[in-house]
Amino acid sequence: MDKSLRSLLSLSGQLVAYGIGFVGRQLVTLITLPLITNLVSQEDFGIISIITSFYIVCNTITNMGLPSATFRFFNDKQDKNEKNQVLGASQTLFFLLASILAVIIIVFSGSISNLLLGSRNYSLVIRLVALLVVVETMNYYGSILLRLHTRPGAVSTINMVSVVGQMGLALIFIKTFESGVFGYWLGFLLGALIGLVLTIWLNRKVIVFNFSLPTARELLAYGIPLVPASLSITLLQLSDRFFLRTFVGLDVVAVYAIGYKVGSLVNLLLAPFQIAWPNFAFSLIKDPEASKIYRDVTTLIVLGCSIFTLGTYIFRYQLIDLLSPESYRAGADIVPWISASMILLGLNPVVTLGPKIKKDTRPLAWISVVAALLNILLLMIFIPVWNISGAAIATFLSYLFLTVISYIISLRYFYFPLDWKRIVITIGSAIILGLLNIPVEAGIKNPANLFLLQILILIMYPLILIWFRIIPAKNMLQVLIEKADEIKLKWNMLD
Repeated sequence: MDKSLRSLLSLSGQLVAYGIGFVGRQLVTLITLPLITNLVSQEDFGIISIITSFYIVCNTITNMGLPSATFRFFNDKQDKNEKNQVLGASQTLFFLLASILAVIIIVFSGSISNLLLGSRNYSLVIRLVALLVVVETMNYYGSILLRLHTRPGAVSTINMVSVVGQMGLALIFIKTFESGVFGYWLGFLLGALIGLVLTIWLNRKVIVFNFSLPTARELLAYGIPLVPASLSITLLQLSDRFFLRTFVGLDVVAVYAIGYKVGSLVNLLLAPFQIAWPNFAFSLIKDPEASKIYRDVTTLIVLGCSIFTLGTYIFRYQLIDLLSPESYRAGADIVPWISASMILLGLNPVVTLGPKIKKDTRPLAWISVVAALLNILLLMIFIPVWNISGAAIATFLSYLFLTVISYIISLRYFYFPLDWKRIVITIGSAIILGLLNIPVEAGIKNPANLFLLQILILIMYPLILIWFRIIPAKNMLQVLIEKADEIKLKWNMLD
């Protein structure tokens, strides 16, 4: 079997394993989301969305580029003691950075509440978020340990336990005690603590405490230049809510948040990829076929995401109706722009691989800062004109700039060409079918007939890709047959 195909098969297996937990997590969120949107006011849901954005920014700061640094240096070390020094230094830095930030947030919680929401009434909620940052940071470090030792099943288990605890407790506090925004975040904190107990138990044999100051310095030297990059990308993701609140209001933020949630469904595929990618990519650095494998992985991800995005776009109205009351339906307008933005963001670990391989992450900082500034400029121009659609378009254009420039810079460090022919045909076919869906939606009034025609449009897509040999059906079948023969041989040996 071709080595590239073997590597892709190995990565696909990890994607499935990691995906079970992430998909399960998203399903729990999607099932409980309609309950939350009906139990809290539209304004309160907008407040939850803004505080969520603040929480994500805090997590980005506490990471300090350490996840990428940990994967890079752990795979670079050969001696077990050196590997443990990397883990010990990483663990200590994660905890210290999260704790310092949490103290700052607690001290200035009133001011932060006033800045975000125009009121100091949510300072207690901000303090809950500060504690949540520490707990979830250590949960994240625990997931890194499990990923380094290739234990996707354990990662998925923690994801499921945490989200069930978080969403379940949030609903209990909101419904039973009518505690609104405070109950939502209290539930999240207690659910995260349950996840942390499980994380510590699953990692009990690999947790180390041998802190090494030189190793810590190496990790920070690699990771700190990634902080402006990560923070800029995070701000790029979240600044749209802030400007919508400023220009339009919290009710519109809530509508935008639902449309964003539907547009982000493509993350069901992208998130497991981003989890598996660092360890997979860095383990292949010395492989002579690494460039070809990276190229094929990129093509595969674009292909899978395009199928997912087309389906999300075609059924966007049905999905929003399923998740929220009718007052949120205008969120459907932003779904295609957000889906395309998520694909570009999902490819960021691939297009920024070159500087990370060469341990020179400084260029990634200024590229991301420029993209974030561009996003702010476009938001200020587009939102007053096109409302939530303007915010979504600004987000897409900023991500497009970030992806293109990052790839151009990355090629100077490590050259791997993209398969442009297959990528252009894949994306172009999806756009054409998406445009075909517009007159179908306008002309067919019967919901059942519309649903059947939309299913037909979606089925046409993989058939077109097979026709153009974008999906190598014969090669995939051969790979699956060979893999099945390997499994059968191992089974017979056990007998």
